[in-house]
Amino acid sequence: MTRRVTLILALCALFAGCGDKGKPASESAAESSGLKVTAWNLQWFPGKTPSGGSAAEQTAHVSAVISELKAIDADIVLLQEIRDPAALQEIIKAIPEYSLDVVSDFRGNLEVAILSRAPAKATEGFMQAFEDGAEANPPRGFAYATVMLTDESVLAVYSVHLKSNSGGIEETTPKREESARQLIAHL
Repeated sequence: MTRRVTLILALCALFAGCGDKGKPASESAAESSGLKVTAWNLQWFPGKTPSGGSAAEQTAHVSAVISELKAIDADIVLLQEIRDPAALQEIIKAIPEYSLDVVSDFRGNLEVAILSRAPAKATEGFMQAFEDGAEANPPRGFAYATVMLTDESVLAVYSVHLKSNSGGIEETTPKREESARQLIAHL
């Protein structure tokens, strides 16, 4: 029961990041553990555009993300919409207490990642692309990591970037629903 509640709280934190793209969403992962989990859609990181913009725009975006992450002070960070995963190394250099536990490698240019720091160090992690479904073929997939809270309690965290509504709801809703089915099946 405790594991299921912990997982549900982590998923709430994850989906809280699906709303306003401008600011990260913070949510306590498990009140008894005192962990702070943040989910954040970084908007085409770095550069805020599909092309990445200029070098100055990319540098400004990286700096802004680093500054905000320092202010948020989260133990687990779930990131979405990463255009260039190599830029995540700039975050790790600037905030060395974080480790880059999982970064996806999907077909396309929008990756997801999980960062953590002590006491919430991930013990296992991987990425998985969504499979083609019977009614829809969802893009991307998810990053997954487990974090030991105590010797008997594990927190499972997911970072996922569902298909946007770009292209129309009739086209995208089945893709989002298939993504959700596959994510739930993984639980």
